[in-house]
Amino acid sequence: MARIQFRTCRSAGGVALLSGLSGLLVTTAARAQVYPVDDAAWMPLMRTDPVTQVTAPIGDAAGDAPGPRDAVGNAEFPMAYIQSDSTHLYFRLRINQQVRQNGTNFTPYGWGCIIDTDGDGSDYEFLALVDGVANPDTVRLQRNTAQAKPNDPADSPEVLLRAYLAPLVMGQPGFGYAREIPAGANFPIDDKDPDFFIDWAVERGALLDAGIGALTPLRIACGTSAMGDVLSTDLHGPAHLPDLFGDFILCGDAGCGAQNCAGVGAACSAGVGGCATAGTIVCDASGQPVCNAVAAQPSVEVCDGIDNDCDSETDEGNPGGGVACSSGLPGICATGQTVCVENALACHPSIAAGEYTETCNGLDDDCNGIPDDGPAGGGEPCTTGLLGACATGHTACGGGANTCVPAAAPGEHADTCNGVDDDCDGQADEDFDLGAACAVGIGACASEGVLACDAQGGASCSAAPGMPSPESCGDAIDSDCDGNLDNDCPDTDDDGLPDHTEVDVGADPNDADTDDDGVRDGLEPDWDEDTDGDGHINVLDPDSDGDGLFDGTETGFDCSGPGTDASAGHCTPDADSGVTVTDPLDVDTDDGSVSDGDEDTDKDGAVDPGERDPLDPSDDLTTPCADDARCGDGQICVDGACVDGCRGEGGPGCASDEQCTSSGTEPGVCVPADVVAPHDAFALAGGGCACTTGSSEDTPGRTAWALAALGALIIRRKRR
Repeated sequence: MARIQFRTCRSAGGVALLSGLSGLLVTTAARAQVYPVDDAAWMPLMRTDPVTQVTAPIGDAAGDAPGPRDAVGNAEFPMAYIQSDSTHLYFRLRINQQVRQNGTNFTPYGWGCIIDTDGDGSDYEFLALVDGVANPDTVRLQRNTAQAKPNDPADSPEVLLRAYLAPLVMGQPGFGYAREIPAGANFPIDDKDPDFFIDWAVERGALLDAGIGALTPLRIACGTSAMGDVLSTDLHGPAHLPDLFGDFILCGDAGCGAQNCAGVGAACSAGVGGCATAGTIVCDASGQPVCNAVAAQPSVEVCDGIDNDCDSETDEGNPGGGVACSSGLPGICATGQTVCVENALACHPSIAAGEYTETCNGLDDDCNGIPDDGPAGGGEPCTTGLLGACATGHTACGGGANTCVPAAAPGEHADTCNGVDDDCDGQADEDFDLGAACAVGIGACASEGVLACDAQGGASCSAAPGMPSPESCGDAIDSDCDGNLDNDCPDTDDDGLPDHTEVDVGADPNDADTDDDGVRDGLEPDWDEDTDGDGHINVLDPDSDGDGLFDGTETGFDCSGPGTDASAGHCTPDADSGVTVTDPLDVDTDDGSVSDGDEDTDKDGAVDPGERDPLDPSDDLTTPCADDARCGDGQICVDGACVDGCRGEGGPGCASDEQCTSSGTEPGVCVPADVVAPHDAFALAGGGCACTTGSSEDTPGRTAWALAALGALIIRRKRR
């Protein structure tokens, strides 16, 4: 079977993404990867059928995915393998076709394996993938911290752990982290042709940093990718994670081994109290289930409700007790000692509140927060000589004599509206603008009054709103006080504007679409404004912004609405039924410097071939041209714009190893010289192309790829 090598335009987007993640890139060959020396050294991924309990290698039939994305395998020749050593984890996937397009680049697809480390089959935790779409090719190890789409193997991982660039290019940092080698000729079963292995590696250190070690049971599922980012194309079963993961395995310094003892993957623990650690059931060397958890070391007991010293007792011996502390109580009760109580240290006062009677000694003997209160002569009403609320107080012992202590200190309390000088500045209620004019209610219910103190200590309007009455249409008074003038008034044509309002502005109260532009009068944006300044308000102006497009066409309407008279010539039905909606009050919706009407040259509301998109400002600045000579290398002039392409005659041609899909002066594109029948390609109305097929020697995957490339170039030309 003949095979064609295609040249691929590789995106620069991958480089831009990775340049911001330089700390995750492998920039030196510090750890050399050594793949298993022969096929027997690889461990095939196995899966036990949950119904039959039969365990067999994972496989997949040939032909269920195109070309380099067709993963294949059966019990004799398994589809996927795994292996490890002290530095790397290795993956192998059997593909029905060559995955390299040349010596330094893979074909623009992806091949990878997802890894489950928590035993939950509805999600995965890591993705190890070879991305042939990125520029340069990249091997990535990523972490999936949140499964946004349960059970979906195509859920996108969020965190990049490692990236190995240009794995096929000698001398590059990622060289050797992926390779292609022959895999015999075993598939398809009924027409065998050469198969290939794609092998790739990631550093185990990155997994160890994420808490995944040699005793962490792993479940793995592998497949291919159309875009080089997630597993989306060819899996060995349905795209449902619980049905894809293989059996549990352990991968350590000496390699990977099956985990098929009873209970493997179940949660377990070791140690007691603070030494208890969680783990997972794994199989030991004899095949018996054991817990991989290791108990933590005991520590000194502290008062926290935890058995820190792991002796099955909690907080024994009053840990942390007996230390001087502040009890939080006032007076002589303020000091105490710490005591371990209910999992936390508390300060126990040395003297209990009320234990001593108050005396006039400058101390708070009874611990009520007031020193020297209560002795003879204390607590009697007195005058302080201060202003306002601070003018009165009570007598208290001070320095061996009773003094008058004000009930409040100046400035202690904020002023409230109550006729009292609360802040003791000699003025009462000075902050409330009492007597100032105010109003309450709306419409006919509005009433005026003055600000006065209210029961809440603030100031409010003394007026009360009036009572609403039935609305009277046309008097411009909000009689029912609901904030709307003349609501519930007659609207004969049911266009959303009352009859009297339409009469006032010159609209027809019996015609739901006075200007016949396809938009009901009440739905016209800013209906009573003259947006384009042409002397007609928008409800009477079929082109409110003056951009050459009728309002109904811009807003996605046809001309069949209530009141619309299509014969008036003010309405053009929207050709794409509202897919492209522009602003009828904005001449240039996308602000790209070209008006909506100039971009939609046939004024039908749809973006037709050769037209610019009024919602895309980037196409407003197209490079103009009059002929091919005005364009750069590899470009031709089409519809006044320079686009990538060629002409069979009378224009730019192609490189020596390519040929043009055009045989005359019509536009074409350059394709590899060995692609069959390029001169029969032509553009379709909806974008893309059609062409005749080649001989049976041309593989379906490559022919389809070439046709897609032609269609993509034609679409790009049309959108410029």
